[in-house]
Parts: sequence; C-alpha cells; structure tokens
Amino acid sequence: MANTPGHSVLLSVRHRGLVTVSAAAMILAALSQRDATYAQGESNAVEQIVVSSSRITRSGFDAPTPTEVVSAENLQDQAQPNVFTTINELPQLLGSASTATGTTSSSAGTDGLSIFNLRALGQTRTLTLIDGQRVVGTNTTQVVDISQIPQGLIQRVDVVTGGASASWGSDAVAGVVNIVLDKNFTGVKANIEGSVTTYGDGTDGLFQLTAGTGFDGGRGHIEVSGEFYRNDGVGPAVTRPWYNGNKILELTIPQTPAGQPEYTAATHVGDELLAPGGIITAAGASLTGSIVGTAFGPGGTPYPFLYGNPIENPWMVGGQSSADEAGIGADLASSMTRGSFYGRISYNITPDINVYATANYGSVLTSNVAFYSTYKPGNLTIQCDNPYLPAPIGAACGGAGHSVGFGTENADLPNIIVKNIRTQRRYVVGADGAFSFLGKDYTWSTYFEHGTTGVTNYNLNQTDTNLYNAAIDAVRLANGTIVCRSAVAQSQGCQPFDVIGTGVGNPTAAQYFSGTAYMQTYLRQEAFSITANGEPFSLWAGPVSFATGFEYREEAFHQNADCASNGNCGNPLLSSAGNNWFSGNFHPSHGNFHVLEGFVETDVPLLDDADWGKSDVDLAGRATGYSTAGYVQTWKAGINYAPAFLDGIRFRALQSRDIRAPNLSELFGAPSTPTGGVVDDFAPNAGNTYIVHEPTISNLNLKPEKSQTTEIGIVLQPSWFPGFNGSVNYYRYAVKGEIGTVTAQQAMDLCFQGNQAQCANIQWTGAPFVTIPTFVTVQDFNLASATTDGFDMEAAWARAMSDLPLLGSLHIPGTLTLQASANLVSKFITNTGIPSQPLFETAGMNSGSIPHWKGVNTIKYENDRFSLFLTNRWISDGVNNRNYIQCTTGCPVPTINNPTINNNVIAGAFYLDIGGSYNITSLNDPLQVSAYFAIDNLTNAAPPWDPQYGSLPISFGANPVLFDTLGRYYRIGVRFSAQ
Repeated sequence: MANTPGHSVLLSVRHRGLVTVSAAAMILAALSQRDATYAQGESNAVEQIVVSSSRITRSGFDAPTPTEVVSAENLQDQAQPNVFTTINELPQLLGSASTATGTTSSSAGTDGLSIFNLRALGQTRTLTLIDGQRVVGTNTTQVVDISQIPQGLIQRVDVVTGGASASWGSDAVAGVVNIVLDKNFTGVKANIEGSVTTYGDGTDGLFQLTAGTGFDGGRGHIEVSGEFYRNDGVGPAVTRPWYNGNKILELTIPQTPAGQPEYTAATHVGDELLAPGGIITAAGASLTGSIVGTAFGPGGTPYPFLYGNPIENPWMVGGQSSADEAGIGADLASSMTRGSFYGRISYNITPDINVYATANYGSVLTSNVAFYSTYKPGNLTIQCDNPYLPAPIGAACGGAGHSVGFGTENADLPNIIVKNIRTQRRYVVGADGAFSFLGKDYTWSTYFEHGTTGVTNYNLNQTDTNLYNAAIDAVRLANGTIVCRSAVAQSQGCQPFDVIGTGVGNPTAAQYFSGTAYMQTYLRQEAFSITANGEPFSLWAGPVSFATGFEYREEAFHQNADCASNGNCGNPLLSSAGNNWFSGNFHPSHGNFHVLEGFVETDVPLLDDADWGKSDVDLAGRATGYSTAGYVQTWKAGINYAPAFLDGIRFRALQSRDIRAPNLSELFGAPSTPTGGVVDDFAPNAGNTYIVHEPTISNLNLKPEKSQTTEIGIVLQPSWFPGFNGSVNYYRYAVKGEIGTVTAQQAMDLCFQGNQAQCANIQWTGAPFVTIPTFVTVQDFNLASATTDGFDMEAAWARAMSDLPLLGSLHIPGTLTLQASANLVSKFITNTGIPSQPLFETAGMNSGSIPHWKGVNTIKYENDRFSLFLTNRWISDGVNNRNYIQCTTGCPVPTINNPTINNNVIAGAFYLDIGGSYNITSLNDPLQVSAYFAIDNLTNAAPPWDPQYGSLPISFGANPVLFDTLGRYYRIGVRFSAQ
C-alpha cells in the first residue's frame, strides 16, 4: 500500500487536515471564551430561511413540493460513517451508486462513488446542492460524490421529491438533495467510530473534529471541520455463505425443446471454456479432438476437465469449475480512504449585510478488484509445437503447423485492480443582506463559487492483448532456448510466458505485456448567483411573496490517458488506433459549456378566511440558455389549501416542467471502451457469445431532456392527535428525449433485422457478418422516454412518556418516537425509441433498482441519559424480468419479447437495525461525552438470489443496488462536545 498511487496524497490529507483542524479548534476555543458575550440575535440579523423546495424564503412558507427532512439527530442515530448511507435508505431513493455497486467495471471510472438517485430516473437527474449552491462534479457526468462533502457540520439534509428545475435549474428532474450546513456552530465537537462486519472484513475507522466561535463581539463567526475515514473493503462473493454461483442460461428459440423454458435459472453455474491453468477448448480440423477437454494444473500437469451439465455454450451446471469463476473476481465493496477539510468565516459589516467565505478540500481514494486476472474464455490459439505443452499433449496435438483453441483464467497473473483518486477543491464567497424599498422589506443573497475536481482512474495489472498473445506464442530454438515466435516481438523485448498450468508463469516475462491503464481528468466549475426576496404588496388574503434571480455557470474539463489506450506507444505490435488493453482503454478529450439563467417565483395567497380556510398558489418560471444545447424554459405551478372545516388537513398539488441538459460526458466525452459480451445473430456463428469492445462516443447535437411532473398530496397534522404528522402523495414523471445509447446487443439484433446504420457500428475480425465481432460502437442520442408513477406515504408521531394515557401515572421520563415511510412504484415504463423494440415495464423488477415497495420504519425511546432505537427496512417481493413467462413444463413457444423461464421470482428482504447511545457525562457538564453503538442487518439476512444472464464470467448472484450483500455490520463510537 505504501507505494500505491495516491497513498501519499491521502496521508497528506490526514496529516495536514487534522493537524490544521486540531490547531484551529484550540484557537477557536480560546476565542469562544473571549467572546462569551456573543449576541446570537445580532449574528442572525440577515440570515435567510432556507426552503429547499422553493426560492421563496418567507418564514412559515409551506411549499407544495414534498420534501423529506433528515435532521442531524437522525443522522447521528444511524451512526453511519457516511451520511450517504442514511439518506439512501429513504424509500424515494432507488438506484444510487455506492462502494458496494459497480465494482465489476474497470472502464467507466465510477467505482467507489456515492451518488444519489431519486425515483430510479438516473443519477444525473438528481441535483445535489450544498446550502442551495452548486457543487463541482466528480466526473464528466457532473454527478456529485457525497464522500467529498464536509459532513461534520451538517445541520440537516432536505430531499425534495419532485421536479424542481424552475427553482434550481438543470438536473433537478427527479428532485434535489440539499445538504444544509450549520453556519453558526459554536464550541468544539469530535466523533470517533469503528466498524466491522460479522465476517471480520469491511473494517473501518472514522475521526471527525469540528470547532466554531464568534469574534469581534459577535459580528463575526468562524468554524472549521475536518475528518478522516478508512474502510478496508470487502472481498469477492465467495467470502459469503449465500453465494451459490447462480446465473441465467439462455437457449435460442429454435434450440428450445417443445414445452420447455428457453431460459434456465440455475445455481453452481460454471464456464466450460475456463480453468485456472488453462483448458483446450477446440482442436484443429485435422485432429480427432480427443485432447479437447484437457486442462492443466500445478506445474503444467494435464488432467481431464470434469464437465457439468451443458445448458448453453459456454455455460454448464456443476462440473470442474462449479461456481467459482464468477465469485472469485470482483470485490463486494471497494475500500475507501477519504479526508476532508471545511472552513467558513462570516462577518456582519453592517447590521444588514453579512459577508462570508468558505473553503472545502476533499480527497477520496477507492480501490477494488474488478476482474479475477485476465480471463480468456476459449479465445486463445496455442500452437501445437509450443514447448510448454507436455510432450504427450503436443504429440497428440499434431506438432508444428497445428493449433488448438485454449481458454484460461490466467491464475498466475495478478487480479485487475481499479484505483480511483478524486480530489475536490471548492471555494465560495458570498453575501446576504436586507434593505427597505417603498416601505417594504427585502432580502438579497449572492455568491460566487469556483470548484475543481482532479480525478485519476488507474487500472492496475492490465495486459496489452497483442503483446500478451506474442508472449504466449513460444517456440524452442535448435539450441534448446525458448523464445517468442515473432521476431518483431523479440526485437521489442518479448519474453516467452507459460500459460500451460499454474505456478509456471514467469513474473519477469509478464512485465513485457503488463502495465497500468490510466486516465487523468480535471474538471472546473464556476457559478455565480444573485437573488432577491420580498413581499412587494398585499392582496385580500395577505402579502404576495416574490423571488427573482440571475445565475451563470460554466462547466469545463480536459482529460488525458496512457499511450496504449490511444496508440501503439512506438510498438509495431500494438494498434495505432489504441484500445490495446484487455480492458480500461481510456481516451483524451476536453470541452466546456456555459449557462445563463433567470428565474422568478411568487407565492400568491388566494384565501384566508375563518370559515373556508387558507390557500395559496406557488408559481415559478426559469429561462435558460446553454451555449451548446440552446434555449429552454421550465416552470412550475403549485397550490396549497387548508380548509378551516377540516382540522389539521392540508391539500397540495404541483405541476412542473423540468429539464436535464446534456452533460460534459455526453457532449464531449472521449470514447470509453468497456468490455462486454455479444451473442452473434449471424451464421455460421449464430448463438455463440463473443467478448467485444464497446466504444461509446459522445454527441454534440444533443438537446435537453424534458420532463412533466405531477404531484397531488394531503398533509395531516390534526390537533386532536398531538405529536402526529403524516402525508400521502401521488406522483407522476414523464421524461421525453432521454439521452441514452443503443446497447451492443441491441445493435447486433437491429443489424440482423436489416438496420444498416447499426450494421455500420459493428466491426468484425475479417469478412463482415461471417467472422467474429470485435467492436460494437454505441453513441448517445435523445431517443428514449420514461414514465413512472406511484405513492409516497409518511407518518411520524412523538410524545413524552408522561403524556401517554397508560404510562403517564408511572412517571417514566423521556420521549417515544415512531416514524414510518414507504414508496409504492406503480409503474415504470421505458420506451427505448428504437423501432420494433417493445415498451419495458421495470417496476417490481428486483433484478434492477425498482421494487414495487420500499419502506423504512423506526421506533425510538430517549431520555436525558440514554436512547435506543429499532429500525426495519423492507423491500417487497418481485421478479427478475416483467417480460419473462415463468413455467417449467407445458411452456408456450417463447418469443424475443417474451422468453420463458423456469424461475422468475426474486424475493424481497426485511432488515432489522438496532442502535443506541449513552450519555457518560451529565447534561450540566461543560464537556459532554456519549458512547453509541449500532448494528445493521441484525439478523444477518442474506440477499435473495438474483440470477442474471451475462457473457462475462463475473457475477455476484445478488443485487447490491437493492439488497445488503455485506451482512451484519457492528458499529461503535464516542462523541465529545463542549460549548
């Protein structure tokens, strides 16, 4: 670890950041004593009330857009080292990225991110803000990594669960997550926490230190916060008892026996084209084929490979490899090391003007195994005179002039490790103020933000495919020396490498074809905003509130990559077009765009009558001009009505038009070249699966996506039920012109159906359509649409124990709190926009990210000495695919759109979490000390099986996007605070 890229960077963060915060904490503590007469009221003279679902800042304003509020106390109760985990448990969040997702990818550069996704509409359609301000993205898709955001000063997190583009601009299609920081924290506080899974892995440690004080008699305020966190990650799926190597095996429709299912979901599935030390998978036409199935063990010793029950080439059930290949590769969770520092200083230069500046530095290093070595599923050629073949095998093979097909897991080569380093620097200067005009009071706010993110994506232990092929093609000279067969390869330093068996590969020889694929990206964001709020006049029902503002933003990036990804590095054996690595293959690019926006929002009271109640309408509009995507308008119209004759009931409704503009990656991104699998539709190889590169290219002609959002709800706060709050909300999103791509398999299928444009995107090893496909190019287009609707339900109740009828006489101190929330997704229909493709209904597909029901319920008791809570998280039962027809016998004839399958069920899950805290000191002590604990997944519930079809030997057999794949997690910590 000491020599890994970025390690010194994170050590520097840990050392400098925590030393800085520690020193600052001591200084601020001294200042705090000096300014003990600090006037809280004066410091808040121009502080504005933040309403995340609106730009109206009037006190008591109820916006019609539903908003979930997670308080600092809620965050502390869950004791998660990253607030992302707690927020992501909200039922409205579906499909978020975390350190436990995406670990099987080596080319996207997204491993280890923590990114919110509201309504499963896509991570790029959820806008994340800090104090209502823009945050520089963590990659070219411009999403925000929560791990880089300061967490020690979080006051609350507002989750706006509705379209909010008219208020906040692009990306707020599904809603907004606004992280609100405590700008007036006074004192010193610290938090130390450690965690470990029940299996002894995933060990982590967290240290946070925060300090703040006033100065100059209360006119100024300064605060700093720093933290350091380390998690060791969790290894491959075989480390868990629930792993059983399940997979979906697919026959073609003509191959499917009458009455039998086309797809078979099975356990203990292996790949007959792979073995740790290699296996002969095919023999030349002149051979008998008797050596096919010969595998090689330690030292190159041959042995007969034990095949399982063949279902679909290359998959089998049981046999020699059983289920191990898929489960020994990618890690279940990335390791993470992160450090951050945040500082804020503010000053009231007059009673009506407050100026401030903030600085945030965050660095995150994540690392995970993506692949078990460089797997070669039967796509190698070994010449029969290869001197590493055992003599009897070489003789049976036919000697010089003959060859065999060969597959191997390359057990002697190290695993492919993805390491990502992300460093964010964000600076904000701003001012808030108040003034009077024509007898009316107004407030104003302005800020300028400059943010940069540097990202380096490393793929360690990659292999250059052509150099690898040259190194394994060995020949023995007359003098007995073994060399690479190619004279050109020899001139480039090639040394022969033995892949026939395990424990035989020479690490020195492997250096010739091994290396690191990398991409370095630098992102920059500048944002300026000025807004004004006030009540310029009144109507019959009360004052009209008004907000308006102007905003400017520029987004820019440039990136570069290693030479093997982009060219031949001066080696004639490599392709001058690049893409020489087994996977990775990053490419340079650059681009920028700017945005000019103006908005206006007003809240107009319609009714304020003792008999009829209160009602108001919230209207907003925004005009936006993009230098790339053009001009677009967004708007919203919402209404509240609280009838006087219905106690504690408020009705609300909202209609909005929202947008997401194409991001830097979609407009300017260089071709990423992930590796995937494609089933060939064309004879003579129809039905065969091939590993292909899938370069994805950007599109400068993209236009903003447009969405229509409808929400209707009811809020319950009856006076006859003290302490109760509840709401039910119906929502509907309809997104058109979604930016997306045709998948590699869709391109193949459409080409087979006669789509010549898609045929042009496929490259073959030789003659088109009759040889092996090697590249399938995909591009972003505004072609898809999605419609989803459902219901959000929430209820909360809190009462002092002494107020409860049955317990009041017992004089039990403390408070009892009950909270419950749930989300029902009624439908989620996607239209790919591709001719002849059916509509896809994905609600209830537990193989993805959209269950029908997701909920969380908590019961908590607390008093002055201790607290205890119990939370249950649950997901409803679902299916693998809504288009599948489940049957075992008497099955109908399958079709392309409706395959038959033996088992289409993916169960739901029920998790119990428990936690609590104990105040070691009394509430009157100047130093407050409390200890706490939490146990996630108390019963160690295993994730339900999730068999997936796939051409790559990588599979968890479980869905980490929806379910817990790590198991029971123990957390313990201590908090300190002093005012």
